[in-house]
Amino acid sequence: MTAWDGYHDDMESPACILIVEDDESVRLSLSLLLETLGLTVVSTSSGTEALAAMTRRFDIFLIDMGLPDMDGTTLAMRLRRIAPATPAIIMSADHDRLRNAAPLAVCLLEKPISAHAMTRAIRDAAPNALMLPSVGARQADGLRPPAV
Repeated sequence: MTAWDGYHDDMESPACILIVEDDESVRLSLSLLLETLGLTVVSTSSGTEALAAMTRRFDIFLIDMGLPDMDGTTLAMRLRRIAPATPAIIMSADHDRLRNAAPLAVCLLEKPISAHAMTRAIRDAAPNALMLPSVGARQADGLRPPAV
């Protein structure tokens, strides 16, 4: 039996992202942003917690490179073995460490990360994950421009 047995893909359900970030303030900020974007968020503070959370299906992994129990590269490799089709976004303030993680990620984000950069990374990783207004809509308030 795998973590995916019994999973029912419901197109009405929001995409689910696993955040793995040891800095509590960054983890909470990311969680709030991603929930605002319509995603379901599961957040963990270590690689061990992230692996334990793999009893469910995730649409995207968001992994920090500097975790207390393992580096983000090691975690990304372990997650890839469990869920090979799930895209990973890897983030770090260390440009060199981030560059070394490139083969394991669909997107690399250098900290600090803007909301715009995170939104673009999510769209690149899983284009159907976000439930945002269509292209051309005003992003600040979610309103569509008047029809012409």
